[in-house]
Amino acid sequence: PGRIFRRTAAGSVDFNAPFATDVGGVSDIEFVMDGGGWSLYYVLPGSGQLRRITQPATAEPAPGPLAFVPTEPRRAFDSRNRGSESGPVRAYTTRLVNVTNGAPRGAHRQALVNLTMVRPASVGVLWVWQARTPRTSSSALNGDAGQITANTAVVPIDANGNIVLLTNATSHVLVDVVGFFDTTVAGASTFGRYVPSTPTRAVNSSLASNGSNLYTRVAGGTNESVVNVPLAGRFGITPGASAVALLLTGVGAATASGGHVTAVPQGAAVPSTSNVNVNGLTDIRTNLVLVPLGGDGSVDFRLRGTSNVIVDVVGSFTGSGDVSSTAGAFVPIVPSRAVDTRRGIPFARLGAGGSGTVNPAAVHDTALGVMQNVAVVAASAPGAMKVYPSGLTPPPGVDNVRTVAAGQTRGASAITRLGAGAMRIDVSIATHVLVDITGYFTAGAPA
Repeated sequence: PGRIFRRTAAGSVDFNAPFATDVGGVSDIEFVMDGGGWSLYYVLPGSGQLRRITQPATAEPAPGPLAFVPTEPRRAFDSRNRGSESGPVRAYTTRLVNVTNGAPRGAHRQALVNLTMVRPASVGVLWVWQARTPRTSSSALNGDAGQITANTAVVPIDANGNIVLLTNATSHVLVDVVGFFDTTVAGASTFGRYVPSTPTRAVNSSLASNGSNLYTRVAGGTNESVVNVPLAGRFGITPGASAVALLLTGVGAATASGGHVTAVPQGAAVPSTSNVNVNGLTDIRTNLVLVPLGGDGSVDFRLRGTSNVIVDVVGSFTGSGDVSSTAGAFVPIVPSRAVDTRRGIPFARLGAGGSGTVNPAAVHDTALGVMQNVAVVAASAPGAMKVYPSGLTPPPGVDNVRTVAAGQTRGASAITRLGAGAMRIDVSIATHVLVDITGYFTAGAPA
């Protein structure tokens, strides 16, 4: 009596090795997801105690500097289409998702994924992290009730290529894999190193095409158009770049139906994935997109149920023909909150037209840029927030997050170049601001 035993997936029980002892008189027992992962809670009514049994979780050692390797976009998980397992992810339940197509991890250390919450039952938060390690306290995505919301995230994966996801609101969830950050040789690589750019508007398809707003637009499939944007040789992007880092904004059509935008190299096959989702009625959404260039140095943006796109350049990644260097290698870190105005860190809620400057403690001042999630919380009105290198004047005409109504919480991933180790945040509306740093790109040197 007073013992709990472990039953394996194969059905065997070792009665000589109890999982827990001295637990007589249990009236209730339940596995609960808390900050450290799954814990077993049980109640001892005789003593009025609530007890917890936890499995120690140890974070995997940091992999060191990594290089970005884009892959053909692939849907790794779709809770709407899993045969007999189909169904929304229930609130506070986890799903184990393999992002390497069943193959062992090999050199892959971090996966670049596009996460989508599809019509959560309430305002939702989605966390993703490496299996069998402590759950991160920073969310990867904030979703509006009843809407479709996407965001990019870099997630460490285990030896079997798995990640874990958890949501606080019952919702369908999609996971699209778009690339990996792989190990380098002593931190150096020719391929996949980040080259920062000053945030620059490349195209706004709602305006006429010309020399400074250069694009072509043709009809695609049903309710679809394709906007092609030439990028190689412009905005600091070399013809040999392997991929570009863009802030992609989709502008919804003035109808009740939703839509999406998918970015692919020029002429590439259309994947069953998307990068930005808009929810109609002039909804506006922004997401970070890392996409290879086509053979002619351009990118196709396929718009379905979306009226226009805005494309902003924030950097590129070296190709195999570049010199070997440690400059621009990616160093992932445990997500670190650099800004939380709800707690006065490092400044209070910003008023309309306000700004704040932050030097992230988790990032060396010489870093070329940071990978981060930025969010506005409880915005006072429709408006925008931009995050850019401190000291850059005039501020760039590039927005990271937009709101279309008062009270909204909106977030997006970003790669931001630093200015003297710091970045500046400008808002057009009164709002709280959150910034979570998830990694940085090293200054480095030639190998």
